Amino acid sequence: MNAKEIGKHIREYRKANNVSQRELAEQLFVSDKTISRWELGNGLPDIELLPKIAEILGITIDKLVGTENLTGEDEATALRLYKKELEAREAIITEREVRAIEKAEEKKSKIYRIALIVAAMMVVLVLSVVLAVSLYKPAFTLNIVGANSEKFFTKTLHVGDPMPDFTIDGKTVIGFIDEEYRFYNPGDFVMPERNITLRPLIKEEMPIFTASDGNHDGEKIAEHVYTTDGTPATKYVFEAGSKKGDFLQSRPVSDSKEMEGINVYLPSLGERFFLLSINNTGTEDVKIRYRVENFGSNAGGLDYYTEPVTLKAGSVTYLPVYFECSGGYGVFEGCDHFIILDEDVSSRTELVVYGYIYISEELSDIRVTKNPDKFYYTEGETIDLGGMVVEAVLNNGTTTGKVALYDYTCDLEGKVWHKGMDTATVSFAGKSTTVTIHNPFSYSIAFTPAANIVSINNSGGADYIFAEYTTDSFGLPATRFTIKSGAKANMEVEAWINQVVHQTMADGVNLRIPTFGGEKRYLSLTVTNIGGDDISFEYYAENNGNCGGVTITVEAGQTKTVDFDVTPGGSIGCNYAIKLLSDVSEDTELLINGFFHCRDELSGIEEYSSTNKTTFKVGESFSSMGLVVKALGENYDEVVISNYKTDLDGYCFTEEDVGVKQVRVNFADFSFVYNIEIVA
Repeated sequence: MNAKEIGKHIREYRKANNVSQRELAEQLFVSDKTISRWELGNGLPDIELLPKIAEILGITIDKLVGTENLTGEDEATALRLYKKELEAREAIITEREVRAIEKAEEKKSKIYRIALIVAAMMVVLVLSVVLAVSLYKPAFTLNIVGANSEKFFTKTLHVGDPMPDFTIDGKTVIGFIDEEYRFYNPGDFVMPERNITLRPLIKEEMPIFTASDGNHDGEKIAEHVYTTDGTPATKYVFEAGSKKGDFLQSRPVSDSKEMEGINVYLPSLGERFFLLSINNTGTEDVKIRYRVENFGSNAGGLDYYTEPVTLKAGSVTYLPVYFECSGGYGVFEGCDHFIILDEDVSSRTELVVYGYIYISEELSDIRVTKNPDKFYYTEGETIDLGGMVVEAVLNNGTTTGKVALYDYTCDLEGKVWHKGMDTATVSFAGKSTTVTIHNPFSYSIAFTPAANIVSINNSGGADYIFAEYTTDSFGLPATRFTIKSGAKANMEVEAWINQVVHQTMADGVNLRIPTFGGEKRYLSLTVTNIGGDDISFEYYAENNGNCGGVTITVEAGQTKTVDFDVTPGGSIGCNYAIKLLSDVSEDTELLINGFFHCRDELSGIEEYSSTNKTTFKVGESFSSMGLVVKALGENYDEVVISNYKTDLDGYCFTEEDVGVKQVRVNFADFSFVYNIEIVA
């Protein structure tokens, strides 16, 4: 029996069972280098590991160590020899250590005797050496560069010097990486024996991502949470008694809300660096490894493990992760995430994890994909852009992984609104975009939902909710909804275009609003509760599903105006749905009219149908009754302007006006004229 024979057996049966050195190492909790040493005959497994090795390789211990043909007594002798060989190897190591200690002691004694004789000379010599070392200590250059490699900090440092103080526009630096994506903690950095270029990982320029929900046998084992400062994160919980090798897995799921400011999918261009922040909120230190998996190693995808790291109780640990997608897929979206225990835990362990994605070199642009919850302000209000989602666009022309930016800045956030603050500038990592935050209805066209009522979702709403066309006190088109006594919450109806109703373009009523391939529409509703119950309802665009809307509560006798946006699909116009959110105990009437924002698409206006009256007598008041104004612009063929103005509105004609006179019709920045005659 010898080490080479045993190593040969391990290698032979490992290959026969299609077990890699790495897989065998992971099951034995040793390194793959240890397996290699055994197979080369440069070492022997501990005798306690023999049963586990034999089990994994599917053989007996006798066959592993070569004692299968020996009698019981000879086998016992062989095992004693195996143990003696292990002890002999340990003894050799021990003997070497003893000799090293003896030599050190002998050298120390000799130096001590010499020191007693030449103490004064040694003091001078030591001082000279210290001075020489300080004078001739090697020095190298530290470069700090930005995302595009421009230098903004260069300093010569001696080996071992700490990171010098410097600032980057007052931004928070959470760490550094070098050209090979090695991570350096600012507080632990010491100057190495070489020139080094580092890129700061600036918190405000690294999007935050979080792994998604995880479930096992119906029990949630990972869930989205928010930290005390509002950062999205994932919480993993290991119960007391969890063992080494136990793991928790999380993966992107449909309800992860990835487009509401949480990145679940990691974008990639074939490689990725990110920095994990792991908060161990428990009372026990825990040793873990982090795994990122995409398609699985058997499918040629990504399967990456970090080295083991100890997370101190009650503290935050930064864990760098750098990997390449080595399989044939090249570019991937998202990953499954695992936390694997590297030692047993005796108490309940809760880990709150989020990461910073490094994308500075890939970022080509940013854009707003979800507008703020509030975008209309009055004088003196504080601007709050909460709910806005800003997305990164990568250099390869994609938004791979739907990368939402968490630490973007906005120049008007928190400021007091005053006239002229119409747009805000949103910035991230040197890129910027704008968002409208005030009065998107400066070019707004009046519309009314259609009056045909159909119950949806079998809620019985059509038996209690009725609608008809009307006009409001300003003559603008509106719909009067009557909700009968006994209507219940969750009753739902759809108001849609009834071809029998003859409100057409010639009547100046918009039944449809134009849409362009699913682009966002800004809407404003004015709801008057004419009388009856206080009422709450949801009003939404219904075009193959709920396409956005608003919840409205309006008390009896009150009027409320609400602004919101919808994305009603690729068709022209939309049906509109009302869903009751409260019971109704007495008949209630609502008068609803709306406006849609058309500023960016409108190219002009023109006369579609002439006014009923073109001749006026002195003493009569001007009227444009019957005039239908058409909107001009792509996809605006069926859109009329009901809320136009003329320069003669409310005017009473006098003797001085006798003759032909021009009437200018205005809407926003557009106008046209037509002629009228005033007679005595």
